[in-house]
Amino acid sequence: MKNFFNPQSVAIVGASNEKGKIGQILMENAGQSKNLKLFPVNPKRKKINGIKCYPTVLDIQEKVDLAIIVIPARFVLQVVKECAQKKDPIKNIIIISAGFAESGEAGRKIELELKAIAEKNKLLILGPNCLGSINATDGVNLSFAKNNFPKGNIGLIMQSGALTTALLDRAGEEGLGFSLVTTLGNKTVLNENDFIDYYLKDKKTEMIALYLEDIRAGRRFKKILEKIKNKKPVIVIKAGRSERTKQAIQSHTGAMAGGVEVLKAILEENRAYYTAGIEELFDLLKIFSTFPLPRNNNLAIITNAGGPGVIATDLIEEAENINIAQLQKKTIDQLKAVLPAEASKVNPVDILGDALEDRYQNAIDVVVQDKNVGGILALITPQAQTPLKKIANTLALVNKKYSIPVYPVFITAHNEEAMNVFKKNDLTHFVYPEEIINALNKFFSNQKTKISSEQLSFRKNKQSSSKAEKIKMIAKKDQRQVLFYKEAVSLASIYKFNPLGATYLNNERDVSLVKKFPIVAKIDSQTVLHKRARGGVVLNIENAQSLKKVFQQMQEKFPNDLILTQPMVEPGVELIMGIKNDREFGSVLLIGLGGVATEIFNQKIILSLPTNKENIKQKLENSLIAKYLMKERISLSQVVDEAFKLATLGFENDWIEELDLNPILFYENKTPLAIDIKVLIK
Repeated sequence: MKNFFNPQSVAIVGASNEKGKIGQILMENAGQSKNLKLFPVNPKRKKINGIKCYPTVLDIQEKVDLAIIVIPARFVLQVVKECAQKKDPIKNIIIISAGFAESGEAGRKIELELKAIAEKNKLLILGPNCLGSINATDGVNLSFAKNNFPKGNIGLIMQSGALTTALLDRAGEEGLGFSLVTTLGNKTVLNENDFIDYYLKDKKTEMIALYLEDIRAGRRFKKILEKIKNKKPVIVIKAGRSERTKQAIQSHTGAMAGGVEVLKAILEENRAYYTAGIEELFDLLKIFSTFPLPRNNNLAIITNAGGPGVIATDLIEEAENINIAQLQKKTIDQLKAVLPAEASKVNPVDILGDALEDRYQNAIDVVVQDKNVGGILALITPQAQTPLKKIANTLALVNKKYSIPVYPVFITAHNEEAMNVFKKNDLTHFVYPEEIINALNKFFSNQKTKISSEQLSFRKNKQSSSKAEKIKMIAKKDQRQVLFYKEAVSLASIYKFNPLGATYLNNERDVSLVKKFPIVAKIDSQTVLHKRARGGVVLNIENAQSLKKVFQQMQEKFPNDLILTQPMVEPGVELIMGIKNDREFGSVLLIGLGGVATEIFNQKIILSLPTNKENIKQKLENSLIAKYLMKERISLSQVVDEAFKLATLGFENDWIEELDLNPILFYENKTPLAIDIKVLIK
């Protein structure tokens, strides 16, 4: 992997001296690194940029650490084979060329063959259809991006070359810099996991930011996050999360535990960050990249204008995970000594519109000593006399002097002098209070997470899983992908749930088997999974005559489905509990508000499996669901117990695609009751 960032020698296949060609840009960029030996490859040229040009890689007699290929896709396979055929094979390859799976069926076939060649010859390939890689620390640019990337401590992994160049361009203005940059392209061989792993070991990389359109090998991704947790912050933007990008989902659990929801849960469990967009990404990177971390979640505001101070105060008080710091009496007394009489000495500290750099300095020197304060927001608005450059210099100095962060918030148009001060001091700034407030709120939300992702001693119970396997095999033998309700009841009973029983009606005569009313009639269908939405559930049937009529109507509407009855039960607090076998990350557990509120309110928590009771309890206690349960006098430990049963069921039976207990009723003084159970088989 090192040769993608620090090679000693590089062959550029498709090298050119024609201005504007990617092969020419690659030669120019790579040539900026004085310690890098270049081997241009182009059968139509003798020399490029004064360097001997070779017809093929096979003609290069010296050792080559890395090949960069930028030729039409139809010629790429031959070049890759030649890299493998060399006496000293070129094992590391970057394929810039497009025209593979992203272009259609023909390109997909070429890409599959490329993968086969790589596997056979143990080649490491970045791309195809990528921008290349950059080692900003050492000034090695093996991409066709401009040589304007700022150096810093951020490791960037991107699945979009165009977005990469935009971020590199913007980062300089934001005061951010990069250590390593990788663009993944189609991820035919190497993917994000390989580079996260490499970035973890790189001493110059202090945090990792990713833009991903899909995640390959999610289980490995999860294990790497477990390894990196508490070592380096990881921030992820995941594209493709809108409804248009989702496939049809059959169960409530599947709908509530979509791909992005599962990713969020995996990231949260491992103290990594999910962001919805680029602005949020930059704001989080800022608090990690250039400032010391806040020592607690209590924030002080120092401002030269009352309005922005009030707005910032409101935003902090409305945020869930940060607070307005209560200044100590000693701090207030010291502020009185250094500030004008008209200034506000409580938080927010208003140092008035005529404040110069010395007043900011004096106020910060006092507030920073207050142990109640974890960080300071310094708000600056441009009054006629406000010396922006001098204040910027003051804020740069205090951030070097003190161990708690002082965040500059310059609510002003771009001021070149002030921005140059920040760049010179490797510092950044914010334009609006909400940028830093939202970032800090997310940071402290992440810090609350105490989910243990250490290896869990979770052993399968062979007796229970063997019984469950028999139920599955009956369905498989009948070529069914959904368990009948009676089978789902049997499965739930193995794991000590309390499912509501049912009486099946095979014909009108069976109506007489039902002795107690009121009851519910339902279909038990292989195809209609959202029964209530399709009219497959009728409540409060009061007598046999009504039941007979409902039976006739259901038979007519659902001629191929079974019909069952269940007793009406005492109302309770409805939750949904479910299992989903996520395609990338494996099985996850879901707990949410149940019944008709399931998808309307969308309150849920998700945990990856295996898990334990302590993890479930911690995640539940930090949710709005817990507040609702306590209001209804439902024992959280009872909910945790039921959820852990389901986690065990899901972990022991990986043949389950999706499982719903919806609803499962909880009572103040009664055993929980699973009213409906839906099980989908892989």
